[in-house]
Amino acid sequence: MNVRNQIKMMKNFPEDTHDRIERLFSERILKNFPTYSDFWEKFVGWRDKKRLLPYELEFPSTMTEEDMEEIRGIYNQICLTHYTCFHQCAGAHYQLERAKNLEETRTTENDDEAHFQFWEHYDNFYQHIGNGRNGMRKLWNLIAEFSAKDSPSKIEDYLFSIGEKKKAQKIQKLEDRAITLRNNLVHYSRTWHLLISGSYYIPLPIKEDPAFKDIKDPDEIKLVTSEMHDDLEKLEEILNDIVPIIGKELNKCLNNKGVKILRE
Repeated sequence: MNVRNQIKMMKNFPEDTHDRIERLFSERILKNFPTYSDFWEKFVGWRDKKRLLPYELEFPSTMTEEDMEEIRGIYNQICLTHYTCFHQCAGAHYQLERAKNLEETRTTENDDEAHFQFWEHYDNFYQHIGNGRNGMRKLWNLIAEFSAKDSPSKIEDYLFSIGEKKKAQKIQKLEDRAITLRNNLVHYSRTWHLLISGSYYIPLPIKEDPAFKDIKDPDEIKLVTSEMHDDLEKLEEILNDIVPIIGKELNKCLNNKGVKILRE
């Protein structure tokens, strides 16, 4: 099969996906993470309506069954981890939308159930942000394993090595900020906030271990759901930067081993 025919037979995302989560959230997530669809079309293209399976692989006739199984296993893990990143973004969108809805519909600042629900959505939101970050790291670890070479153990180190300093710094900045935000509100019994006219605000600047005066008399405040929105956007933008690198390295690994993707 020549390259032109392979390209013509590639599936399209989201038109050809049978996954309900991808169909439901693709429009929202692709705004900041459009390279998800590029990777999906080149490497995933779920080929079974009943089971979510990536494209099949064609191996050299000289390759052992053991090596083929190892490559299939890593390839499938990469595709599933790529999907997991999407799923975590979808979960974060869901939690953010529920939190915004509570702000819009609550009738009193003394609504204890609405207060509890809001911070549950907040907590779960940052769990998804963290899981999305972990998925990105797992993608890199799988590629490093697949390439069987002395690759940097962290994606940031690899980005620095290829001159992508700003992308590496974006990852670390989001990680530090998101962890600090979540830990402050969860570990401080969710009191590290201000409630004004039915909406929750966080004091700025965001500090790892804020003093009481910083909370009650801040220099600046920001709507909690606005910060959540910004952090989700940053995660999706980082994934959008990293996934093409993963795709490039995956393609290189397959070519080096003489493995072809059957895009049918």
